[in-house]
Amino acid sequence: PGNSGGPLVNERGEVVGVNTCIRQNLEGVGFAVPSSTVSSILEDLKAGKSIPHAYIGVQMADNSVGSAEGMNGDPNSVVYVPEVEGAIILRVMEGSPAAKSGLKRLDVIVKIDDVEIKSSKDAQRIVDGSSIIDEIVVKVMRGEGKTPLSFKMMPGDLSTLGRKKR
Repeated sequence: PGNSGGPLVNERGEVVGVNTCIRQNLEGVGFAVPSSTVSSILEDLKAGKSIPHAYIGVQMADNSVGSAEGMNGDPNSVVYVPEVEGAIILRVMEGSPAAKSGLKRLDVIVKIDDVEIKSSKDAQRIVDGSSIIDEIVVKVMRGEGKTPLSFKMMPGDLSTLGRKKR
């Protein structure tokens, strides 16, 4: 329904992506697949092939030292957020590679395969570029710990969560 499957255009009228979905509880927030991604898989899609997609199964947001310090300084806060830059895990999906490896809500991803993570976008880019059959190492800061914890996982295909090919 709506714009799903339609083109996403920039201010010059150039197609820069394909609209996929919207966030229903937020006005004007939508998601799209970049044109470069569509171009790289278009022939396989035309041939009816399934496109495997790497994922670890987390929802995440940017974490900064300042925002973590603010939360930790709140006397009403019941959690401690690591005071580092990275991607904070807001939710771990049940049965996902992240869940199976031991990642937890409020862990902050600081490295994936020795690549420093400064934002959730960095983490998403690394995972998206991973193969579903190659193990990755995710390093996180947890609680008040001073040393990153390492978690190994295989970024699996979305079909492992029971989702059907579209």
